[in-house]
Amino acid sequence: MSLDGSNFVPPCARSSRKSPPPTLPAPPVTPAAVPEPGDLVGGVYRVLGPLGSGAMGVVLLANDESLGRRVAIKFIRAHLLDETFRERFTMEARAMARVNHPNTLQIYAFGEHDGAPYFVMELVDGLTLDVWMEKHPRPDLDAALVMLTQICSGVAAIHAASTVHRDIKPSNILVDDTQRPRVADLGLAILLRHEGDLQHEIVGTPAYMAPEVAFPGSVGDGLGDRADVYSLACVAYELLTGRLPFVTDGDRAMMFQHAVPSCTPWRRSPLSARRP
Repeated sequence: MSLDGSNFVPPCARSSRKSPPPTLPAPPVTPAAVPEPGDLVGGVYRVLGPLGSGAMGVVLLANDESLGRRVAIKFIRAHLLDETFRERFTMEARAMARVNHPNTLQIYAFGEHDGAPYFVMELVDGLTLDVWMEKHPRPDLDAALVMLTQICSGVAAIHAASTVHRDIKPSNILVDDTQRPRVADLGLAILLRHEGDLQHEIVGTPAYMAPEVAFPGSVGDGLGDRADVYSLACVAYELLTGRLPFVTDGDRAMMFQHAVPSCTPWRRSPLSARRP
């Protein structure tokens, strides 16, 4: 007992236990680089090599080891993987999953690999329509019309699923060895019931862009499926004539050409007088 009557505990008798260190939050998962050939994705998809790439993503060729078939796998580039792009990527996968049609690209699976989202889709052994047109500058008219009819059917199926594609163009249409086209790349697609959130967002490709997309509010309201129909008409014009409806210098000038009624498109040329 101490002189003042209080209990005294000598230092040697005091507990030597220290309070536990504060718990730190786990560091965020940093997405790894795009898988290399030989890597296994999702436990079943063996990467064989690259198929194509763009500013936002890459597409890989892979073998589905469980079903014995080749597939395509799409990844977003690692430096773009913020919440906005993750949401866009998920929306693209869901848009593809809502559509089941012979003239659209089919999706098989969705998942994450080392922190990076991916989806697995049907592999089309063929060309994009823009490359196909370069290789077939004078296609048979009946064959071209059959292909165009199928492309229209694919777009109609997307619309029937209450979805707007928003970027219909030849490079987003795949043509296989039997000349069956598939509408692909729904990275900008939106549900019609959500269009109000994005109606002032300018997205797409100016050479195929509807006026109401290029200049929101100037021609009608919203971004309904009619914008896809306009883009599809531009694709049809190019497929049947070998030329774009308008040719200008610069994207903004191209958008004005589509929106201003006084601008006159190229006159239609017969198929026999198409690209040399």
